[in-house]
Amino acid sequence: MNGDGKSRHYIRLSQSGIPERTLLKLTKKADYALMAMKHLAECTSLGSRSAKDVSDEYGIPPEALAKILQRLAKAGLLQSQHGTNGGYTLARPAHTISAFDSVSRASSMIASLPVS
Repeated sequence: MNGDGKSRHYIRLSQSGIPERTLLKLTKKADYALMAMKHLAECTSLGSRSAKDVSDEYGIPPEALAKILQRLAKAGLLQSQHGTNGGYTLARPAHTISAFDSVSRASSMIASLPVS
């Protein structure tokens, strides 16, 4: 944790043109995107899950999560279904979606920091 009581997560990546010595700082939105993708991957047998389901499970603000899920759907990682039994499901098998896909496709959720 840092001084403001919020935890920060850092990931070192060396694919897709990102220099190996670059550190990526995940934003809160990126954390939420990863939590949502993990939840949807674990609940595939239950069918569609609403933004409220995910929000309640992880204590994520519902309005923020709804926007993130819409971005992930627009990026092709999720399928959205409208109606009373609507919600979100993964657009393809979980084993074919990486954490990098989830974060990078929902753009502006990471910032690269040079490592000295």
